[in-house]
Amino acid sequence: MKRLLKLKPYIGSEKTLVISSSAFGFDKYAEFQDKIYLHLVPGSRLLRYDVQQREILQDYVEGKSCSQVIFVGSNDQKFIDEIETGDSLYSLKSALTFNLKPFLRARHDKAIDVNIKVQMLIELNVINQCKLLMDYFFIKEKVEKNKLEVRGIVMETESEHLKSIFHNGIVYNDMLTLN
Repeated sequence: MKRLLKLKPYIGSEKTLVISSSAFGFDKYAEFQDKIYLHLVPGSRLLRYDVQQREILQDYVEGKSCSQVIFVGSNDQKFIDEIETGDSLYSLKSALTFNLKPFLRARHDKAIDVNIKVQMLIELNVINQCKLLMDYFFIKEKVEKNKLEVRGIVMETESEHLKSIFHNGIVYNDMLTLN
């Protein structure tokens, strides 16, 4: 309940779909029914070509008339371990390494604090998930008509503060957009 209340400034009075991993700790209370909907995503990742997932999201956006979709980044330890060890060409770790090359002239993996690196990986995941949401035709169309907002939010690792890093296709990530 505490974390849901922290999202209230982002939600306001709008009908909102909150997408998060089950580890984020939301509870649904009666006072939020018919206004805030929660879609739990295992592993804090949406699947690109999942028809069932598309239908669920479409029902929230069109059927329940949500005017906001908020993707909340997970700082769950299992998720963090998974993204830190991913070595495939398309992993978040590889994308982060690519984005950091201009800053690191030689191989200095220790130059970035571990907590900052984890925060950057979480933020990159949220950005990728929000971009995936924007690829759905029914979401993109409503965003273009100003009938829907897509936001990406993360919790800072050092504090319990929430930070907005994505809004309707615009990335507000200060670490990853510097290069």
